[in-house]
Amino acid sequence: MEGPPYPKAQPNASRRDAYPPEGGPQGSSLSFMQQQHLDPNNVMLGVLNPLATGQGIRNHDLSAAICSAINDWQIEKWTSKDTRLKGSVVVGNEDGLTAAKEIRKRAGDKNFVQVLLLSRNVEPLGQRRYWPIYEAAEEAGLPIGVHAFGFGGNPITASGWPSFYIEEMVGHSQCQQTALASIVLEGVFERHKKLKMVMIEAGFGWAPSLAWRLDKCWQRLEERGAARKTPAVGIYRRARLLDHAADGRSRAARSSVRG
Repeated sequence: MEGPPYPKAQPNASRRDAYPPEGGPQGSSLSFMQQQHLDPNNVMLGVLNPLATGQGIRNHDLSAAICSAINDWQIEKWTSKDTRLKGSVVVGNEDGLTAAKEIRKRAGDKNFVQVLLLSRNVEPLGQRRYWPIYEAAEEAGLPIGVHAFGFGGNPITASGWPSFYIEEMVGHSQCQQTALASIVLEGVFERHKKLKMVMIEAGFGWAPSLAWRLDKCWQRLEERGAARKTPAVGIYRRARLLDHAADGRSRAARSSVRG
């Protein structure tokens, strides 16, 4: 069997009008991006977030080679041809030391504005295997972008594998909450005073309740992890949350729910 475990209505969850007129997969044509998105929307800055990059491949050497090639490709095909575009340093994240070398290789390169990780990994993102990545990113002055998706071999939910893509889609916010809680409680923000995290495309309405619950348990339980300040301090001061569409239902959706 080939393909994703939860097939989407459109390949790569793209819009139906995203295929370049000259052919090729969605998102592969700079001229079409300029015509369809950058120019009509007066985009002044766009950050590339390559997702099919080799991140998560169990062969760490292969993963590192593919990620480095993707970084070169971003410069050659995109950022060098349109100054509005900036790249993301993609890394073989399960091998923290090799990933850190790739980050340091790109340090100071104005083509890149963040280090890109995915939300689903072998372990929560606060674990020690990822610490070299945060150290290198802080040295380079780059924030860590954590985009929804990825595959670490674990179910999307805490209780097993769901049946439908809609469950996977809703589960993105759960993965981001797990990642952010791990980063805070493992002391990543306190260890790296200048590090910033950007949680991408998994909503943001969950952040206040997550911060409240973490704070409540942190204050009442004897085990507080490695965090020396209340978790909400780290979340509100060091994390930013982005989404392609704001949380909350449209008027039509609210009407349909009310019946």
